[in-house]
Amino acid sequence: MNLLRNLFAKKAKSIPTITPKPIPEPHPEDFNAAGVLLDLAERRDVDLVLRGLDAHLERIQEQDREPEALRLLSWAEEELNLAQSPQPAQYALLGNICQRLEPTQNADSLQRALGFYSVALTGYQEARELEGTAVVLNNMGLALLALAGTDARQYAEAIPLLEEALYFYENGEDWPRRADICLSLGEAYAGLEEPGFDHYELGRDFLERSRALYERCDDEHGQAMAQGQLGDVYVELAAQDRQISLEKAVRHYRNALALFVDLGEPLVVARYQERLANAYGGLGEEEHLRKSLRAAQRAVELYEKHEQKMALARAGLGLARIHLALVGFGAEDELLPGFEQLRRALGLFRDLNDRSGRAECLLQLAQIYQYGESDRQDADLRQAFDCLTEALAIYRLQGQDEAVALVQRQLHALEQLNDQAG
Repeated sequence: MNLLRNLFAKKAKSIPTITPKPIPEPHPEDFNAAGVLLDLAERRDVDLVLRGLDAHLERIQEQDREPEALRLLSWAEEELNLAQSPQPAQYALLGNICQRLEPTQNADSLQRALGFYSVALTGYQEARELEGTAVVLNNMGLALLALAGTDARQYAEAIPLLEEALYFYENGEDWPRRADICLSLGEAYAGLEEPGFDHYELGRDFLERSRALYERCDDEHGQAMAQGQLGDVYVELAAQDRQISLEKAVRHYRNALALFVDLGEPLVVARYQERLANAYGGLGEEEHLRKSLRAAQRAVELYEKHEQKMALARAGLGLARIHLALVGFGAEDELLPGFEQLRRALGLFRDLNDRSGRAECLLQLAQIYQYGESDRQDADLRQAFDCLTEALAIYRLQGQDEAVALVQRQLHALEQLNDQAG
């Protein structure tokens, strides 16, 4: 962010610039977001408004003053549209602020930010301002990565922009910037919806580069992010080389966890405990399932402590599945804790009105009820039948034809078992 501020004040021969004016700098303990925003609005100076919003945006967000900031942002946009020769840095900063405002993190606002960046990019390219061009290309790539969360096609759009930005930094010594861009490229390549594994391997290579650069910069958070994403990539690569790739995924997840624990980020730790549990579970042996169980239990504990109900429900369902997998290795004492986890997760999903989660719990409960002892077999089979019937109704309501067919097969098998028992 400091780089954008520097570019904003930087003069280029072919781009008219304005003399920077002082930004109000309240003492941190006395920061009043409403007062700062009012002062910026009264000054009615585009340069001051943009630099003021950029300087204080995080504090404005902390004090829930985003609506006023958005109004100022809209005013600045209107003023720039009327200006005869606005600087590209002004449009770059306008896009950056728009992208950083939390309430605007949706497709429309990100597209709006991309529009501002496009204007800035044209100006920088015409002025042959290479550093400004690289900064804007990188920010455009980041905006596209955010859009890719709901539209995976945006990964392909982000890659050439990020690679061009990286080309500029390859010849310098800005290791942190290079590490950040390599991390983004790793995410983009891994996210491509392409057949085969080449894109995962490209993503892995960029993530390895970012990890090494972050280590060189002594950036523990960056190292943790790179290690975690490497774990994700190796989970995907496990489809072609299961044992080796999952073992590497486990190693990277453990490395990420060690760093995130030191950084004091409990919810991130919880998420990676879940992923570690899944990686261990994929290895399939009882020893690995025991390690998977411990990781899943730690995730559940952290989600419960921080009152993350949806995450807790999902993690509880995953933990129950591990208990049941251990039953398959003859550990019948795992049946009861698995049952209790499922009942709890089912209640959470009902409270959250999550029908898909409820259906998944019901399918697992039906499996448990079929373990009933001989003197309770009839009652247990009826419970299993009721669970499957309720899950079937949910899947029909959601139009999930494959799930409907699966549950119908299970119901048919249960009816045959019941006939045999009768």
